[in-house]
Amino acid sequence: MLYLTRDYEGALDIILRLREQYPGASAWTAARVHVELGNWKQALEEYRLAADQHPGDAYTSLVVAFIYARSGQHERARAILDDPGTIGDAASVFWMSAAVHSALGDADSALELLERTYRARKRNVMTLAVNPAFDSLRGDPNLAEFLQHVGLPAAQGR
Repeated sequence: MLYLTRDYEGALDIILRLREQYPGASAWTAARVHVELGNWKQALEEYRLAADQHPGDAYTSLVVAFIYARSGQHERARAILDDPGTIGDAASVFWMSAAVHSALGDADSALELLERTYRARKRNVMTLAVNPAFDSLRGDPNLAEFLQHVGLPAAQGR
């Protein structure tokens, strides 16, 4: 929740405290927090922690694609999108792929994947109006239409 409310320092504090008992706790969330802070090196370190726990997992690979996309390494992000790895939970892969497409500026693909996420009944869609990963879609009339379609309030950005 702290990530969604953009309290990034608070989110990192909680994650570090959790790691005292659970060493790999919230590596995916920590990676996304570091992305929002522009800490690319730390984001990749968190990704590696998640990847060690879930080798070959498509969702985990897409987290690094998101890091690459947000840091301007678009070709590296697209290469991962082309072959993300083993898909366990398709709805999670749709969601994270949508975040990568959003970060790449491909709103149409992002919204198509968000629709697939919604049809798969993935709860993450409930965070779409405030989720920082989708800030690049703010102001897009198609996002506003999608939010209305799924019964969410208008998107709130930075």
